[in-house]
Amino acid sequence: MLSCDTQNTDTHTLVTVSGEVDLDTCGRLWDALRPCLRPGARTVLDGSGITFIDCCGLRILELARLRADAGGGRLVLAAPSEPMLRLMELAGVTDSFTIVGRARPPIPQPSTRRIGNRARGLPRSVGQPVR
Repeated sequence: MLSCDTQNTDTHTLVTVSGEVDLDTCGRLWDALRPCLRPGARTVLDGSGITFIDCCGLRILELARLRADAGGGRLVLAAPSEPMLRLMELAGVTDSFTIVGRARPPIPQPSTRRIGNRARGLPRSVGQPVR
């Protein structure tokens, strides 16, 4: 499920996106972004709520950036989520975008790698057998 909310301010248009951006939903993202990409306009996409994005979603972001640039405008990615950043880094396009802020890093999961007879990262009593 994808949600796109658009708010206009005096200086820019904010598009807040949350949910999954994939083949089935990328059209809705484009429908939300396209009217914001007027010549000379500044569009800010808040991607902190994006939980999944695939190459179709990345293509929409690329098209939006190219359209903004061609019209003398600007597309800014604000607080992109970890899935967004990971895909952009894997595709080698991170430097093509203006990115401000970062999403809150994910909560680290305790390691389950064993060291001796206890799990690394857990208190000694957790990894010890019950006697």
